[in-house]
Amino acid sequence: MTVSLQEVSDIIKVVGLVAGGLWTAWTFHKLQKVRAAEVENNRMLAEIQKSRLEQQEMRTRLLRQQPQFAIELKVVETVRLTGTPKDCLGVTVTLKNEGDQNMWVQFDDSTLIVGRIVFEKNGKQTIKELHRFEPWYFIHGSDTPHPLSERGFRVGARRQLAFAVPITEPGAYFVQFYAVYAKVPFEGEKVSRKAPAEEPIAAIEQTIHFATGTPSES
Repeated sequence: MTVSLQEVSDIIKVVGLVAGGLWTAWTFHKLQKVRAAEVENNRMLAEIQKSRLEQQEMRTRLLRQQPQFAIELKVVETVRLTGTPKDCLGVTVTLKNEGDQNMWVQFDDSTLIVGRIVFEKNGKQTIKELHRFEPWYFIHGSDTPHPLSERGFRVGARRQLAFAVPITEPGAYFVQFYAVYAKVPFEGEKVSRKAPAEEPIAAIEQTIHFATGTPSES
């Protein structure tokens, strides 16, 4: 059996076409796998970047928040054992950091102001017997009270200050608590030296107590 050159040429062309088709299919399959992997990698990178941005945004939003300084005033009356008129007011100030940032609170000699309200004939009111107080505390082993000028409050911290205010007669008494506070960094938190210092915020809480000459219930 003889094969002509033309037949050999045709066979070679067919083999070449088949090989070319197989090569094209294999190459296409490989490219598809590479492209699929590239798409998956890009998707994962985009998700990672999105997660990082969300975390950074949450941290930035958290750092921008201010502490929530809650103040509660409680006033009770005490009388002498003989039942004579009012002797003093016991003022308890409850302070709490209800925010998501640590803070410090600064006190001075006018942290608590108490005065008796007097109404004039024209209806205007004035304050008589004005008293100013600052918080104080005792150092262990010392009998001398020391002024409490400032105090730190971690997130959720709750503290109380106590004051005894002398009064001379029944009547309406104005009670005011005043302090300034500011946010402080968390432990280990990096703070840029170029960042502006936190501006202190004034906190004021007021109430009116009517002294009647009888002791308050506990």
